[in-house]
Parts: sequence; structure tokens; C-alpha cells
Amino acid sequence: MIKKIINSIIRRIKYSRERTYKVGQFYITLPPGHLLDLYQENFKNYDSKLPIIARLIEEKYKYISIIDIGANIGDTAAALRTHTNSPIICIEGNPEYLPLLRSNCSNLPGTIQIVPKFIGLDFCESVGNLITKNGTAYLERYDSNDSAYLDSTHIETVTFGEIMNEFSSLPDVRLVKIDTDGFDFKIILCSIKDLKEIRPIIFFEFDPSFSPKDKKNEWLFAVNALIEADYLRFVVYDNFGNYMFSFSENIVEIFTDLNSFLMQSLAGGNSVKYFDICCFSECDSDVFKRLVEFERGFS
Repeated sequence: MIKKIINSIIRRIKYSRERTYKVGQFYITLPPGHLLDLYQENFKNYDSKLPIIARLIEEKYKYISIIDIGANIGDTAAALRTHTNSPIICIEGNPEYLPLLRSNCSNLPGTIQIVPKFIGLDFCESVGNLITKNGTAYLERYDSNDSAYLDSTHIETVTFGEIMNEFSSLPDVRLVKIDTDGFDFKIILCSIKDLKEIRPIIFFEFDPSFSPKDKKNEWLFAVNALIEADYLRFVVYDNFGNYMFSFSENIVEIFTDLNSFLMQSLAGGNSVKYFDICCFSECDSDVFKRLVEFERGFS
């Protein structure tokens, strides 16, 4: 009992301080309260899949660019850089993370571009409060009927198309990662025209619990938009990074079941909080097949 108490105190002190942590081949700085090292210590597959996906894409296309929406402190960029030399466009609008994002990315080789804005549809968008906690950040979204909506923060945004135009000199974007704790569906919806045009592989967080009550079916609109944009193949990971299954039929029904599972999990106090989804258009069905074979241990 005494040993457990001492270890608990030591860990609490450790995670309350700024510290250096190795991600792949590179060292980055974690701010106080950031729990990436704790998660990866306890869950070995946590945040480990994106570099594998990037490598498979590079094997097909050779020269690609990667867009990291919700780049946080650059931990994803460091993990990707260990496995790929492709240019990475890091998009992060949280001012608390930007100094460390710039510092951590400055130590990475190759082309790293940083866009200090949020992805959105309008130049200025009304949102709730910006919440930063345990190494993650999200924009608290209000129901449009809530009186707090009128007093919510306004943030400057940039569209996906504007990002594409700004970095048009880079190789074609073949991988887009979205991890914005609550805005993933909205980003997909407001960017779907550009996504349909270039059809990159998309890796996003499926967590309907962040959507306000008046947008509780936002996930369904996003799924239908992806289907209409020719995204018909999906790989599902739990929030610990473990491969679960893949599918290419009955898409809406399966996402409905995933949503139902998360809602019951949230109400019942279960450990799975969200899913990571990797989706493929038909032009990348071969990469989908290779990823599934890899996850099943066939390659």
C-alpha cells in the first residue's frame, strides 16, 4: 500500500512538469499535464497506426504530402517523420500548443509547414470555449438555442481549399489526419468538396459525444458525405490504437452500431471513448487491402 502511494505521488509530480519524451527516433518536449507518455506506456498501440498507413501510401505513390489537422505539440509529426520523409502540413489553432509545436517540429528533418489556425468554413466562426486538458484541446460547442452561444468565442479559420492552394507546390496530398476533439465531423462536412476532388486517405476520430444536442446526427451527415465522395472502405481502431475490423458494405448501418456502442459505453462508464477511422476511396482500395492484411498479420 505504501509503495503504491509513493509511486502515485512520483507519477503525479512527473506529469505536472515539462519533460522530454522520445517519439519514434526523435525527442520532443511535453508540457505539464500532457499525458502522451502515460498513454503509450500503458497502451502500446496508442497513436502508432498513422505512420504505418503513411508508409503503405508511400509505397504506392512515392512522393506525397500529409496534412495533420489538430497537430497538437508535433507528436504526430515526430511519429510520422520516423517512417516517412514526406512533407507534413501541421494545422493547429490552439495558441497554447503553438510554441511547442514550432519548437518540436524545428528539430525534425524535412519539410514541416505550420498553419496557426483552425480549419473551418467561414473566416470567423462562433464556437464555445477553448478547453485544454491532459494534452488535448477542444472547442466546447454550444447548442445554437443556448444563450451561451451568443457569447461564445470567435475564432479565425482557414478552409481546406485555401490550405491546398497555399501549398500547391508540394507533392499531392495523399493522407489527411483529423484529430480535433469535437470538430472532425464538421471539418469533413465543410471540406468534402476538396476531399472529393483529391481523394486522400483520411484518418479521423469518430466521437459523436462532442456534438451539441442540435447536431446529434452530425456524424451521420459526415458519413453520408464520405460515401457520396466515393469513400467506401473503412478500417476501425479503438481509442487505444488496437485494430478492430474493416468493412466496405452496410456502411451506414455499421457506423450506426459504432455510435450506439459509444453512447452506451459513455453511459455505462466503459473504457472505449472513441474510434479512429481510416477511410479509403475506391482509387486506394489496394492500400486498404494491404493495411487490412498487415493488421491481420498476413504481411
